[in-house]
Amino acid sequence: MITISGIFDHRTDAEQAIHRLTQELMLDRTEIQLYDGQTAYSDTHETQGFWASVKELFSSEDDRSLYSEGLRRGGYWVVAKIQDTDLSRATDILEAEGAIDLEERSASWRAEGWTPLGTTALSATSAPYMPTASVADTARLNDDAYVATDANRIPVVEEQLHVGKERREGGSVRVRSHVVETPVEASVNLHEEHVSVHRTPVDRAVRPGEGLFQDRTIEAQAYQEVAIVSKEARVVEEVVVEKTQNDRTETVHDSVRKTQVEVEDDRNLDVSRASRLG
Repeated sequence: MITISGIFDHRTDAEQAIHRLTQELMLDRTEIQLYDGQTAYSDTHETQGFWASVKELFSSEDDRSLYSEGLRRGGYWVVAKIQDTDLSRATDILEAEGAIDLEERSASWRAEGWTPLGTTALSATSAPYMPTASVADTARLNDDAYVATDANRIPVVEEQLHVGKERREGGSVRVRSHVVETPVEASVNLHEEHVSVHRTPVDRAVRPGEGLFQDRTIEAQAYQEVAIVSKEARVVEEVVVEKTQNDRTETVHDSVRKTQVEVEDDRNLDVSRASRLG
């Protein structure tokens, strides 16, 4: 929980701010207090008791001096305890309903001759919608282990370039073999033998002892050459598929983003004011 507060010139504005805080942030009414100048500057002994009860809302006496003057001039002081995550929304509500800028007002009061008294001399002021740190909250803000909320934190993001590599297909070579038939021709000389039978008319006497009157058989064998085809497979060429490897260096061009935060501080203020509400 943190405490946020603001001073209003008119009671109706202060009450409207309280109404919106309870409705929009679902706050219990007991978590919100409304103080006016009559409470802070009555002539009774309760005056000191009032300032003692709200003392924890100030990180220094300087703040008390500023708030004291705002109440003395008839202002109305709204103080609410909210969740850290509601800070931005609560800030918008107080500002929208007319919470005054105490830094601006203090300059006006000084121009009129107002001077903080004693130990309450004004050394710093702040806008009315910034959170007022209690003693516990101040300790947290000054502690390195304090975890900021989304409402008051700006992440600084920077991209880093990481170049990796992955294996991808770069195309392939496929070698296939298949059998084709091509008509061919060759010439060869073939020798042939032929048997022929001829009858020739003869008129002569049979010679003695010629023995013509007997059975005889004459046989003549004819031969011819034919073409015989044979094939011989011979390796006339070899196709070899092999891979070669090489390394190359490629320069990758890209851009990276990062968050740049610019802080403009035109205050003449104490560093301690960063955690206080004015």
